[in-house]
Amino acid sequence: MRHVCFLIGLALIGGALDVAASGRDTIAVPVGPDLAAAGWREMPFKDKRPNRYVGHADGRLEILSDRSVSLLYQPVQVDVTRTPCLTWRWRVDRSMGPTDLRRKGQDDRPAAVYVAFPFVAAEASVAERLKRFVIEQVEGPDTPGRVLIYMWGGLGARGDRFLSPHIGAAGPMQILRPGDTPLGEWRDEQADVAGDYRRAFGTAPPSTQFVAVAADSDDTNSASAASVQGLAFRAMCP
Repeated sequence: MRHVCFLIGLALIGGALDVAASGRDTIAVPVGPDLAAAGWREMPFKDKRPNRYVGHADGRLEILSDRSVSLLYQPVQVDVTRTPCLTWRWRVDRSMGPTDLRRKGQDDRPAAVYVAFPFVAAEASVAERLKRFVIEQVEGPDTPGRVLIYMWGGLGARGDRFLSPHIGAAGPMQILRPGDTPLGEWRDEQADVAGDYRRAFGTAPPSTQFVAVAADSDDTNSASAASVQGLAFRAMCP
């Protein structure tokens, strides 16, 4: 999967659902049969076949990948210092099996959830600021700066953490379900987004810029089928 343009491509985001100051204890990410009407947008990658995404009335979002890769994202501004816990459930019905997520060209996975944040110059490293100058010259100042990536797939164990082989320190990754997890069963998930951000970057997180789901099967010329349901930010994890 070519993530070289990942952060750059996210400059297309705009018109986010603003719930940063809502004070609500639970902020659900909307899903419905009409994904576009619910606010979802697809991000394809150049010269890559895109995935297929299907929304359902019960809030289930199918991710169907066939030698393809793309992201489906929902612009949403959430103050994760107030609602730090992201919860959802997901299942994988078809997978390419375990892959090496640490290596470019071998990092296919049947499902992933992304949480992205805007660029904050005062908190960025020297390397991030230098890269940022180039990115803003190409795509503009609204391009997100950092992203947390939670994955179903890959070699390794539940809880393994490492940096994206494509975007490095700007994209810390965590395996929540390894690639050998049994198929066809719903799994409940939760992630301490605020804590993970502090662990990765050493500062309190800004409000989110978007949430995304994705799959990647182009490197292995394979296919996968997964579903995600019930994405929500909560004041406390269950």
